[in-house]
Amino acid sequence: MEIAIGIGVFILGVALVVGSAEKLVESLVVVSLTFGVSIFLLGVLLVGFDAENLAVGVDASARGLPEVALGTIIGASLVAIAFALGVTALITPIKLDVSRKGVLLVAPLAVLLAWLLSLDGELSRLDGGLLLVGFAAIVVYLLRESRRGSITAGCSTLRWWRPPWWACLWGLRWWCGAPSEY
Repeated sequence: MEIAIGIGVFILGVALVVGSAEKLVESLVVVSLTFGVSIFLLGVLLVGFDAENLAVGVDASARGLPEVALGTIIGASLVAIAFALGVTALITPIKLDVSRKGVLLVAPLAVLLAWLLSLDGELSRLDGGLLLVGFAAIVVYLLRESRRGSITAGCSTLRWWRPPWWACLWGLRWWCGAPSEY
């Protein structure tokens, strides 16, 4: 009986996550079209902000557990970039509509800055301030590129958009060996 309840709670949790993801994507499109801001930029700022990892990192560092703080933050970045992007591309290929490839370098540049600041064996308050200045510079750069149209947003996104439940079904087809035509 406990297994059945556990499976039911898991299925309910997956349904809530998928439903919430659908609403989030719909809302991002509406905000993008309303304010003329790139969906990519909104994704970076709103969806990319990971409050729980920030809280765990700060708490772990305050408790003298720098390995947990760094592991949480680096782990979240790895999962977001490598795992989530990889799974997404496996389920449905990602058509990049980025005319300036510099936009794709912002994440590695942030990691490079953190690495350079940590070469002395510590990330000090000054280093933290410099990382925040770097973050602000990246946001300004992305906003400028968004306004130039280098990172596009608009109705073409709506035309090709499919809800997450569709991606789950397509992924199941792929897993079972069905052809990968779109």
